[in-house]
Amino acid sequence: MKYPYKCDDCQVVIDVIKPMRDAERHEKCPVCEKPMRRVYVPVPTTWGLGGWDFDKEGLGDNLILRHND
Repeated sequence: MKYPYKCDDCQVVIDVIKPMRDAERHEKCPVCEKPMRRVYVPVPTTWGLGGWDFDKEGLGDNLILRHND
């Protein structure tokens, strides 16, 4: 995964590629060598393009994909 990190001292922003298990591990700034903090960015979301829905009885056995055509 790609994680953005920012240095609060020199304002450098870098993207670090590493496994999810190491996401919270601190990175050092490549410019000033001080600890950087991870920057959390919102996940892009698209609304209103259909999705999963249950049948009218709500039993869950007939899960269907609905389209807004």
